[in-house]
Amino acid sequence: MPTMQIGLLVLGGILVLIALVGGKFKIFGAEVEATTSNPFLRFIAFFLGTVLIIAALNQSNFLSTNSVKKPDVKNLEVHADSYKGTPWQNKSNEYIKVRFEANGEWLAIPEHVSNVPDSAKGYLSAKGDPNFRANDTLCTRAPLGALVVMTEDKKTCEAYGEVGDFALDPGETVYFIMNDVPELYRDNKGDIDVKLYISKVR
Repeated sequence: MPTMQIGLLVLGGILVLIALVGGKFKIFGAEVEATTSNPFLRFIAFFLGTVLIIAALNQSNFLSTNSVKKPDVKNLEVHADSYKGTPWQNKSNEYIKVRFEANGEWLAIPEHVSNVPDSAKGYLSAKGDPNFRANDTLCTRAPLGALVVMTEDKKTCEAYGEVGDFALDPGETVYFIMNDVPELYRDNKGDIDVKLYISKVR
């Protein structure tokens, strides 16, 4: 706790005790010998002491709030027709956590395609179609058409959907991709905008 805050707390505490007991006490190494029985003076002491204590506590809360570092923000654009996806690398020397938020719509299955649910056709959000999962998409646990975050070898799905989070070691790279069958990216259309919130883990 900064010296000024300690000083305000000590002085405020002394004034409040003077107001309550009148004097003849020790607190934080400070000794008050004199006493006062004047009600008005004791009221003033209580008021000033309370103000000083509140000021010290508010200063502590202000410093605590402002000491929390805001996450870095990055923006990406992910193209529906890209099987490679949009890469993003942790270029720092620290372990980080990343939260992402995706906006926009894209198309994986045109309206004229048969043998798939109607809900999977046309333009979809980054959530994809929750009613349609295919065993041969990049991320089998995610809906078709969803935004997925894949490791560099395309073997592990770190996260998916409109909102999610994942962690990265220093130098590690992930790819943001539409979840689709690898051979069927050519006819996909649209883009999704992704905002990354990056926090270092200490």
